Amino acid sequence: MAPLLAYPETLAAPPRGRVLVLAPHADDETIGCGGAIALHVAQGDPVAIAIATDGMRGDPDRFTGVDYRDLRRSEARAAAAILGAEPPEFWDLPDGGLVDLATDPSWPLVERVRDAIARLRPAIVYAPPETDVHPDHHALGAAVREALAAAGARDRPRALAYDVWVPVRATHVLDVSAVWERKETALRAYASQLAYNDYVRAARGLAAARTVYLPGSSAVEAFAAV
Repeated sequence: MAPLLAYPETLAAPPRGRVLVLAPHADDETIGCGGAIALHVAQGDPVAIAIATDGMRGDPDRFTGVDYRDLRRSEARAAAAILGAEPPEFWDLPDGGLVDLATDPSWPLVERVRDAIARLRPAIVYAPPETDVHPDHHALGAAVREALAAAGARDRPRALAYDVWVPVRATHVLDVSAVWERKETALRAYASQLAYNDYVRAARGLAAARTVYLPGSSAVEAFAAV
């Protein structure tokens, strides 16, 4: 029989300090931790966002005659502004190619993560889980773990993995009911992605499922300590 898992800790508020959100694609940050971002901003924590890929595999054929990369960048900027975060930085790595960067012997993706942490000096890092089934999500989650493992204890930020395509094995839950409308509004800024997948509905379903831990809440985000 597998051991019984610990019940997740309820966060009364997000941990304090400068925040770095690492997203494989533009929209993952809002789906996974848009509520936490809004709550961090409300308590005065600066929030930086880094989007790893150029997003060019996100169905650009639906948008002929436009610069699809710029479209996705403008959507990400709009979503960040709605949540109150700083304008995102874009690494422009190949969409669908993060696994190649994570398995390269030189681990360039790890170096990107380490550089971002060294430059921004966050107290908290949010990232996708290494257990996600999407190759880019998996690769970025693995790179975060490797970067943290290489950091000294004094320089290592607290890291929390967020739900995207696969629910995390939650160690912490956060009531985001008060900012849920803002999160949905930010997610609707990604019109190019909502054109073929109802991510608002998916995010709402994840947040509703997580209320099993906080029955008085209408929306909960869950995280796994990295």
